[in-house]
Amino acid sequence: MRATLADVATPAAFERMIKGADRMADGLDASIAVHRLPWSVTRCGARAELQFIPHPPTSGSQAKAAFDWGMIYDTHLFLANRGFIVTPYHNMMPVPPVASDDDIDRLVDAWDACMGEIARQAGA
Repeated sequence: MRATLADVATPAAFERMIKGADRMADGLDASIAVHRLPWSVTRCGARAELQFIPHPPTSGSQAKAAFDWGMIYDTHLFLANRGFIVTPYHNMMPVPPVASDDDIDRLVDAWDACMGEIARQAGA
């Protein structure tokens, strides 16, 4: 625990993680807007979560009620087939201190491709 607190969970690491989470959430927000999907992004410290509702939920009950399990399964499969695994029971994506801007951008690009396919199929 001492090594974790002294060498890993440092103020500099949290600064990098939060900056990375902001980069990721900004990218997801931009993709949602481009594809005109009724979705939103919840932000909390060093993580972001894609929500399948137009505005971020304001309570856990509201978030749970908005779960679209079919969409969660479909998006996770889309991402897994492209080498990305996100939290398996919803779309929470924590950013580790070792994540580079390129790592984050590649994840956002994969989500963008997924959103594009969903929007394309919805318009078909």
